[in-house]
Amino acid sequence: NWEVVDVDEEWVKLRRVDNTGKEKFKLQRIEDIQTVEFDGE
Repeated sequence: NWEVVDVDEEWVKLRRVDNTGKEKFKLQRIEDIQTVEFDGE
């Protein structure tokens, strides 16, 4: 599961930890996001 760690007008910075404990980060353009799912926590 990806966690949102930062956001601005154009980009969302996402973070997750893989099975080995290594952090992964990615930047996603807001205009490219089509669907968001969440647990409602």
